[in-house]
This record gives sequence, structure tokens and C-alpha cells, in this order.
Amino acid sequence: MAREDNYIGRQIGNYRIVEELASGSFGRVYKGVHIYLTKRVVAIKVRRYREALQAYERALQLNPQFVKAFNNRGVTLYELRYYEDALTAHDQAIALQPNKAISHYYRSRALKQLGKLEEAQRAYEKARQFGYAG
Repeated sequence: MAREDNYIGRQIGNYRIVEELASGSFGRVYKGVHIYLTKRVVAIKVRRYREALQAYERALQLNPQFVKAFNNRGVTLYELRYYEDALTAHDQAIALQPNKAISHYYRSRALKQLGKLEEAQRAYEKARQFGYAG
């Protein structure tokens, strides 16, 4: 029985998916061949954000103090362009562990997308203060 999320044989943009190269928890990497320029080969990553979001929500039901799950949930919401919800998730992580640099960094990204640039800058500076080196 074929997997529901198998992209082999499908076309994404100008690329035909010919082979699965790798698989992870919430995504797969496929080999794609350009439909006109047959010598052009690329790797295409297909992510399953909604599935990831459900997993993080289950993890938080089991352990509401799981800071990494809040951050990962926030990153997933950010990728889905739910910036307010992403900000809330990162704020929850910060409430649990105020000195975690990555939480402040992720918070700054969400704030930036929401147009709250001064607040985003302050969150980024706080991330740097706590050791974020990016």
C-alpha cells in the first residue's frame, strides 16, 4: 500500500519527483529532476507542519512544563504563518525558563513578522544577552 504523503511521480514547480532521499520526523527529502532541463537535479524538502504541530500539542498535554515543545510549537506555527500564536508559544516558553536565549530569538522573529519592530529588537538583544550567537 502506497503512503498517502508519497510525492514520487508528482510535479512541484518545474521539477518531477523521482526518488525519496531521506525521511525525518516531520518531513521528507526527495530528488527532483527539472522537466525541461533534464540534467538539472535538486533536492526538495517537503515538511509536514500540521503533523508536527499535533505532536507538540500532544507533548504539551503530557508535560505542560516542556519548554522545548513550546519553542518547537512556536517555530511550527511561525512556518505556518500564525505569528500571533507563535508569539504566544514562545512567551509560554519564556515564562517557564526566562533565561533561555533561543526562546527570546524565536520571539523576536514572530514580533518582527507582526510589525512590532522595536519590541522585536529588544527580544533579539535579550537573546544575545543570554548567549544566542546567531
